Formats: sequence, structure tokens, C-alpha cells
Amino acid sequence: MIGIIKNDLRPETQKPKGKGFFEKGNLVQINGGKFHDDVLWYQVDDGIEINSFEVEVDLYSGLPERHQSQFYICYRKLNAQNAPIESEVSDAPDKLYFSHLSSPSVKVNNWLPNIFANAVAQSVVGKAEKDVFVYIHGYDWQPGLKLDLAARFVQSYMNHPDSTVAKVLYFGWPSYGGRRDADDRSIEFGKSFTQKGLFRYFKLLSEALQKQGQSLNLIVHSYGHQLLNGMINPGEGSRHLLPGKIFQNIFLMAPDITHLSIQKNGVLLRNPKKTRKGRHYHYDLSPLKDLGARVHIYHNSADYLLYVSSKQSYGIDHVFFDNRPDSMGITTDYRTLGNYGKDIFDEADSVLTLEQGFNFVNVQQLVSEAGEAPRNLAFFPFRNNTNSALAEAWKGNYRNIKTLEGLFKGDLLLPHHQYLFTCKAVVDDVLRKLRHDHREFQPEEDRDIIV
Repeated sequence: MIGIIKNDLRPETQKPKGKGFFEKGNLVQINGGKFHDDVLWYQVDDGIEINSFEVEVDLYSGLPERHQSQFYICYRKLNAQNAPIESEVSDAPDKLYFSHLSSPSVKVNNWLPNIFANAVAQSVVGKAEKDVFVYIHGYDWQPGLKLDLAARFVQSYMNHPDSTVAKVLYFGWPSYGGRRDADDRSIEFGKSFTQKGLFRYFKLLSEALQKQGQSLNLIVHSYGHQLLNGMINPGEGSRHLLPGKIFQNIFLMAPDITHLSIQKNGVLLRNPKKTRKGRHYHYDLSPLKDLGARVHIYHNSADYLLYVSSKQSYGIDHVFFDNRPDSMGITTDYRTLGNYGKDIFDEADSVLTLEQGFNFVNVQQLVSEAGEAPRNLAFFPFRNNTNSALAEAWKGNYRNIKTLEGLFKGDLLLPHHQYLFTCKAVVDDVLRKLRHDHREFQPEEDRDIIV
């Protein structure tokens, strides 16, 4: 696997110095990985190790030629050069834009829905792999297109010996900005997507793939669920614009969204960023069951960054949560689905009613069942976070969850949050579900508990 150095290296990020420190833009051959103090370091040639946070994985490194052309779906405003605007914007675009995913310098074009569907379908016709993925990324701590996440996904899934993935459609959207504004904007962007009829692109593609014996799948990571929630809850006058059963599988990875989004009829949460003024939002994931044949929710109690997100969202120094719905609708009924799954619903004294039909996958259990770690940590790293605050947070006491730690230890927590859901145990499980059935759009029993 080839890596690209993101910044000039120094003694803190490269050991040993060797013939000299690598500089920004240098290419390195990644031969493996090793953890030092819970941080993943890449092993390169000449016995040198480099902090993985300083390396961007080359998108197509090691892939056969047939996989060296993925697609970029741009849901962003454009500048005068037809390139996506990387910083935050105030309103949603009216169109989707597209390009082949090849480099950080992306110029896009507007395609009609049928042109898009034909282009993608033709690119996978006759392939042995049967699955096309739409991948919606999460929050961006800095302005950018987050193309490094596309590379991680492509490398983890398409370099796998049992891969069934024929094509990745990387869905880019403006997830950057302060949480005071980003939550509201993300939901509004999602609503606008549906209200402007943009689901038609995916509907036509799904139909084209079905005719070829292939299927369309959706995977959403972390903060991308704020956008998704707006997409599937566009308002009373726009619900008819949601197409039915266009996705074979929908995978929700580390959902950074309230756990009450899976209760029956969802929940209307007050907007704490406007001190009880302004718009409040309805969170409800049940429409996904109409959008896809199967909906899988992957959760992990050891994902520290999601606890940080819960606390950061409200800007409160000391947060205590209560399982019961809060009559004031402010903070006590908000915990991230990506940490808890349905566990709060399963507690003996719970007064919550769970929406039926979701398939819950406990990542900690998957990792435990998988046993032996993969030989090459560069591809499928996993490291449990053993921070002592996790156990308290799980019970509802967020006092010792440090929001500043989430900001200043990004070189640990951000990659940890990402690779919890691209580690070998998770990739194996996703591919196993894809192989389960590539042709039928009817839900079937599998080994996980469906409630």
C-alpha cells in the first residue's frame, strides 16, 4: 500500500530519522502497522515507522485496474472553476455534481439522473462483484473534501479477498463548521436533498443495477446521520419524494445521532443551541425501512469520540443523562445511538418503545468473536479505548468525558473513531451480509438479532 506524506516529518512523527525526515508529498511504501501508546504507526522501508496520522493512503494502491475508477458525488456549492467549495456554506446546492474520484484536486460536472445511472451501471456491467456502495462521510474538523476517508473505505473493502464491492460512490457534503450551526445546517441540507427530488439519481441507478443482477447499498458514518435524518424526514409535503426499497442494505456506522431516533415515532428534540428558541427537529430512522430492504446499526460502547460529541453538542461542562424522556426536551434524552444501540431500551426499568425491524450489531462483540488480530494492521487496525471515563459515561455520567481531549488529541481519537468501523471484524461482517443475498429485495433472517 502506498502512502503520501501530509506534512514535513520530525522526530515526534518519524522514528528513526534514517537518511533524513520525509517531507510533505513524499511517497512511502506501507508494509505494516504497529501501535505505540494506542497510536497506530505505519511501518515503511528501512525499518522506519511513521505516525499514521501524518500519512494519506493512496486511493488505488494495490487494487487491480478494474477497481481504479470510483465516483465522487458532490453535494456542495461550486466555485468559478467548477471545483467544490471546501469551507462551509449557508445554503444547499440545487443539483448534484459528479466526477471520477482520482485526486484531491476535483473538478465536477452536472449530470442528468439518467446519465449518472447509465454511467455507473455501465462501469460495473459484467463484473463478478455485485454490490455498489453510496458512502456518506461524517463530520470534518477542518475544511476539506475528506477524500482520505474514501481511500480508507476503498482500501478496506476492495482489497479484501472476499470483497463483493464493484464500485464506490463517495458522497461529499459540507460537514465542516461549529456545532452551534452545523447540526441545524446538516439537517436542512438533508431535507433540501429530498425536497429537490435528488433521490431520483439513486432510484434510477438502483433500477439499472437490478436489471444487471447487481444491487445498490448505502453506508453512512458518524455525523453523516444528521444529514441522513433530514433526507428521510423532509416534511409532510415532501414524504412522497422518498423512493421505496432502492437499497439492498443500509449500514449505519457509529451513528452520531440521538438514541431516541429508533424509538417508535421517533422524537422531537428541542434545539439547545438556540436556548429553547428557533426550530426544533424531529429525529426518526424508521423511514429507512421503506428506503432499504435491510437496515443494520453498528454501535460500540468504547467509541470515546461519540461521548465527546454528545457533550460538545450541548456545550455543558457536567452532563448527567436520564433514560426517561425529558419533559423539557433539552439534554437528558440525548445519547448517541452509535454508543448505545438499543441497550437503553432493553433495560428493565425503561419506559421507551423500540421501533421494530432494525438489525443491531455490537462491534465489541464482533471483535471479541473474531479473536486473532489481522496480520497487517495497516489495512484493518483496531485498538480498544480503555479510558476510565467510558464506564461512567455508559451509565449516564459524562462528568469525566473531556471535550478538549476530543479536540486536542485528534491524532488518537479521530483515527480510532474511524477504524473502529473499518477494522477487519466489521469489514468481514459487512461483506458476509452482502454475500448473503445479492438478488432479492425481501428481508430474510440472518445470524444477528432483528427486533
